[in-house]
Amino acid sequence: MDNNKISTFDEQETFEKAIAAKKDQNNKKAMQHLNNILEHNRENAQALNLSGIIYYEEDEFEKARDHFIAAIKNDASLIDAQHNYAETLIKLKDYENGVKAFVKILENHPDNVHAILRLAQLSAEAGHLENAKDFCDHVLELDPENSDAKELIDLLPKLKTARNAELQQNKEEQTELYQKAEHAINEGDHNQAFIHINEILAKDPNNPDAYNLAGQIFLANGKLENAKKSFLAAINCNSKFKEAKLNLAKTYIELEEYSHSKNVYEKIIDNDPKNPRVLEKLAELNSILGNDEDAAEYAEAVLEYAPQNKKAQQILANQ
Repeated sequence: MDNNKISTFDEQETFEKAIAAKKDQNNKKAMQHLNNILEHNRENAQALNLSGIIYYEEDEFEKARDHFIAAIKNDASLIDAQHNYAETLIKLKDYENGVKAFVKILENHPDNVHAILRLAQLSAEAGHLENAKDFCDHVLELDPENSDAKELIDLLPKLKTARNAELQQNKEEQTELYQKAEHAINEGDHNQAFIHINEILAKDPNNPDAYNLAGQIFLANGKLENAKKSFLAAINCNSKFKEAKLNLAKTYIELEEYSHSKNVYEKIIDNDPKNPRVLEKLAELNSILGNDEDAAEYAEAVLEYAPQNKKAQQILANQ
């Protein structure tokens, strides 16, 4: 008689035991069952997803995120894991990727009400109230009785009023900090000026005036690479920021990057074709770069608006 027993492991049965333990609020026992499953099959997406849910409930959000990622990797159709992954990213304050995760759900499931509603809620929290309204409208097209969407729409006017008040206060605070930074510069206290500039950027990371002012401090202290980066950041925030462009062009000259300086001045002159100072700089730079015809052309343009300009006269005299 053969006494050897063949043991078999039933993943589905064990998963059902895990679900039952979870319903009984016995997460420890549920995890034991789930770990048993994953020891036999690391690719069991349902087990990975439920493990992630338990980790989420126990505030172990990074472990939850990793389990949801693994669940999605092993079963891209598991929509529950995709939702859980997106929510976990939001919990981890990775809002950008959390929103992207919800958007990705909609790429394959465009009528997924939960994902659309969460995008509405997240848009409202971020102050993008028009987007929130559009998402809510979409939810109600799919689910006309959706109470969450209705409540959010009713709340939007109050949120808009509060948002406008917040923006106005933020703007006033930034203006005050900018004035303090300018005062510190006038007093020769550049360290204090940077403190105020950083306070501005903490309130608005896209404030072009703050970057431009930082660039001016760097330029005054001979930190040319830092100045260049600051002026480029200012222009990136506001592509029409003429003062920052002039400062950038000046910085390029200090760095002896004459071609870059010429390119910046050319962009300025496109919008200000009669600016004699910029025309003069273009005449000088083209002369330095050996572009004699362009140098002469710009010098002649300078003399149309400033007939006594000595630099332009000298450039033409040297042709």
